[in-house]
Amino acid sequence: MRKLRNVVSFVIPVAGMVIVLAAVLVVGSPRVELGLVVVGLLLVEGGVWRLAGAALPSERRYLALRAESNRFIAMVRQLNAAAVALRFEDSAAAKRMLEETKRAMHRSVERMVVVAGRPVDEVPADAPIELPPEGVHPA
Repeated sequence: MRKLRNVVSFVIPVAGMVIVLAAVLVVGSPRVELGLVVVGLLLVEGGVWRLAGAALPSERRYLALRAESNRFIAMVRQLNAAAVALRFEDSAAAKRMLEETKRAMHRSVERMVVVAGRPVDEVPADAPIELPPEGVHPA
């Protein structure tokens, strides 16, 4: 599947460039030329934005680990914000935020250990993790 994605990601913009060049160099009718140029540019843009990849099925199998990793990265940002707040104002609220984030990060690592190496259909039903909704693939 990865090879197919790579081929499609390469072929679409190249096909768009070929269509644009052919329209400009070969076609005589301005209306047809304009239409082909627009289609070619849309293909080039679609290739740049990798829109064809959205149409192909995802090759990711470890969606639960990916989802938890994304949550952990969000917590890293939260931890940094709490540390900056603590640096500039030594308040009880800032300390509490830092400690809560630290505990949440520890729980997240424990959830990662539970789901690591397991596809979504093998994650235990009692695993302390929120699985992504069906059909939604985390980035």
